[in-house]
Amino acid sequence: MDGRKDAYIPKVLAIEGSPKDSCSITNCLNRGSPNNLFIKSVSRFNEAVKYLLFYKTDVILLDLSLTQIFCLKDFEFIRKKFPNIPVVVFVDIESGWVGKMALELGAQDCLAKELLDEQFLYRIIHYIVEKQQILNQVDFLNAKLESANSRFEKLDLVDPLTKLFNLRGLQKMFSAEIEKTREHKSSLTAILMGLDNFKQVNDMIGHSAGDLVLKEVSKTLRAVTRHQGTIGRVGGDEFMVLSNTDLRSGMVLAEKMRLAVSNAAMILNAKRAAMTASLGVATVPETTSSLDELLSEVHYVLESGKRTGKNKIFCNEINGKAQNKQEPLNIIFSALHHKRQIFHSVKQPIFSLLDKRKVGYEFLSRISIKELEMPANFFEYCLQSGILTSVDHECFRSCVASAAEVPETVQSHLNLFPSTIINIPPKDLIELLPKNRQKKAYCIEISEQQIIGDPSYLLKPIKEFKDAGIEIAIDDVGFGCSNLEAFIHLEPDIVKIDKKWINGVTRDSLRIKALERLIKLSDVLDAELIAEGIEVEEDLELLKKIGVKYGQGYLLGRPG
Repeated sequence: MDGRKDAYIPKVLAIEGSPKDSCSITNCLNRGSPNNLFIKSVSRFNEAVKYLLFYKTDVILLDLSLTQIFCLKDFEFIRKKFPNIPVVVFVDIESGWVGKMALELGAQDCLAKELLDEQFLYRIIHYIVEKQQILNQVDFLNAKLESANSRFEKLDLVDPLTKLFNLRGLQKMFSAEIEKTREHKSSLTAILMGLDNFKQVNDMIGHSAGDLVLKEVSKTLRAVTRHQGTIGRVGGDEFMVLSNTDLRSGMVLAEKMRLAVSNAAMILNAKRAAMTASLGVATVPETTSSLDELLSEVHYVLESGKRTGKNKIFCNEINGKAQNKQEPLNIIFSALHHKRQIFHSVKQPIFSLLDKRKVGYEFLSRISIKELEMPANFFEYCLQSGILTSVDHECFRSCVASAAEVPETVQSHLNLFPSTIINIPPKDLIELLPKNRQKKAYCIEISEQQIIGDPSYLLKPIKEFKDAGIEIAIDDVGFGCSNLEAFIHLEPDIVKIDKKWINGVTRDSLRIKALERLIKLSDVLDAELIAEGIEVEEDLELLKKIGVKYGQGYLLGRPG
């Protein structure tokens, strides 16, 4: 560094045991060129950390010779907490192994404290500062270059109006997806969507208004297809989605797209413009080599179908065979779209075990399709077909309607899948409940077995339910595999014990002990316990004895 008045003055933090010693790092620096360095000396590690958090520091000088105060753990902490600040360590000559380890852990240099020379130390500090400044500048320029390259590449692959992939970008994504399809023998479905009567918007209101419509449609589609496929604009008013799914699930996604476009509010010239779309859905053969080839196929599906009307979904054949119009999926589709009553509910009473007083009902969903009469089969089929949220939403409506017929003095328990809770705004579900009833008359049950991973994603919607006065129950809780995080984070009002742990509990001492521990946990969390699956008198008496207050099961009352 030169001696100019405007030369940069490095800021040094010296961490040492006794700065007053004649051989201390601070005294050595002060004997050299004190005016060319800003030196801060501390003797406590916590004080050093606080200083580093609030003040700019160019170099850290760390004395490792005083092992009773500083150790390699302190050095490792500093390197991890402040990785961009170079560290020079000082050791006793006989403790060279400590310095060697520090170098291996990332120290810039290691110096013997007994051989300190103020001029040499001064040059070392300025050299390290200059080196770090150069490295920082290189990193900054590399980041800018990478960002610029990324922007240029994105501009080449993205439609400037809608910010979706253009044909080039979609082709790139298609090449990667078709390769995965061939490698994993999986399914790939293409959805081509064209806006109905879009030409009239351009002709009557102008191309600027048409561009606004396209931008709003692109936002709507991006929201609907998030995590479900790659979306791009393939020209004019047409959009394509590539989804790693089969034809049936592709049709479910296409229906979501169609409904989203028709429900979107398009404000043009201060008026709400209605917009609809027609969609063609086709499976993508693994032999397809280009996007143009795929577009040709899906265009044929879409244009052929539009001859029968617009605002519809059209698809090609599955493995060369026409779809069976009476298969369960089509029946469910028809029921969802045309509000046909194939869903109904039954209710099972919940009792106070001490006096057998009826305190509530759990409403259970059923479907009028013979192949799916068993609830487990029904919901598993909907999950595999990609329509679980839509079906669960409709089942919730059915259960709410049935719950309106029971007295408000008993609580109505309504089941919802976690996926439904996060996919449908809680306020929309709350609005389905009767306005003339206290919300405390309702409890939302969430199955513990359906909570995947960290349950914190449910915190926000559950808070909205609780703020509306609706209670929350964690359902199907089992011993040994319970997600304690769900109990602690979600703070349920009610914990429901799975029936497989209740049925026959009298004959299982381990289950009894586990149940007693769960009772203690529920007391701590201020949550009520409900035992499910009570089928014999012996189990009922045991539950009452150990302090379970509420229950349901065939012994008390069957669903009906």
